[in-house]
Amino acid sequence: MKKTLLAALALAVALPLSASAQSSLDSSQAQSYLGTWSISFQSPQGDFIMDLALTDASGKVAATISNDMMGDQDIEDISLSGENLVLRYEIDAQGQIAPVALTLVPSGDGVDATMDFADGMFVMDGTGAKKM
Repeated sequence: MKKTLLAALALAVALPLSASAQSSLDSSQAQSYLGTWSISFQSPQGDFIMDLALTDASGKVAATISNDMMGDQDIEDISLSGENLVLRYEIDAQGQIAPVALTLVPSGDGVDATMDFADGMFVMDGTGAKKM
């Protein structure tokens, strides 16, 4: 069961159904998040690490998640919930469409991160730090 959930999570990062260069969120509202982040999640099978690039694209936030195994994936549904940045997309996991929400919460110089797969079916917590 744990291996199946980890595989589904890997697909959550690898296979968004809709991708675009940018969101509708103004970059001025998310200045503290702009940059490249290394996000590390803890799972029963060990660490799952990905890079998250958040950039200004013509005044709007653009996001790309990447991982050596899965390549780059763009995300267009980016919003703020209070001070938290929320990135949402859908994946096709073996024929099943499932939502994914990645939430970043400010924490000192970094972020606390939560990845929610399929509305709570599988949730991983982690931390992120900006790359220099």
